[in-house]
Formats: sequence, C-alpha cells, structure tokens
Amino acid sequence: MILPSLDEFYQELGIRIKSERLRRNIKQEDLGSYLDLSRASITNLEKGKHRPSLYQIILIANYFKMDYSDLIPVLTEKQKVKVKTRELKNIVTDQDKLDKITQSAVLDFLTAIKKD
Repeated sequence: MILPSLDEFYQELGIRIKSERLRRNIKQEDLGSYLDLSRASITNLEKGKHRPSLYQIILIANYFKMDYSDLIPVLTEKQKVKVKTRELKNIVTDQDKLDKITQSAVLDFLTAIKKD
C-alpha cells in the first residue's frame, strides 16, 4: 500500500467525496445537514482543507451507500505502476518533445509492459 503525503491524502479524499456527491446528484447542503456541517465546511472538505475524522468518513460513505475504504486514497503497487505508465504515455505523446518514430517505439514498449 502506498500512501500519499498528508496534504495530498486530504485533497484526494475531497475529490473522491465531491465526485461521489456529484455522481449521485446530492447537494452540498444535504450532505452537510446529514453530517451536521455547514455548506462551507463541505466545500472545504471537498477542497482538502477540512480534515474529517474517521467517523465522519464512515458517515459519508454510509450516506453514499458505499464502503468507506473506497473513499480512502491509497494505491497498491500495481495501481502505482498504471499511474506511472499513464504519466509516461502523456509525456511520450507530447508532439513537441519526441519525433513520431520515438513516440511509436516508446508506446510499443509501454504497451508490452502493460500486457504483463
């Protein structure tokens, strides 16, 4: 398991909470009411500025009818490799940095690695 820095942890947690809230068409006011927090507190939570307790994270997951661990931003080693591969692919496909032949060779290599 790979943990991000503390600030990155809460920023990613906020992103996940906001994403779930929007996906379910839930207003910040409704989530705030459930948690006994103001809309401003929910905004801060979604920006990673408010650091909820574990109990609040469990309450949020319960409200969304999901497992709380799905909100927690951790990566397995395999997920980390996928992220790094995606980052490399973005670098490789930057037209200004590599010619077509090099792009093709690197993308072929990344594809071969991905199959393993």
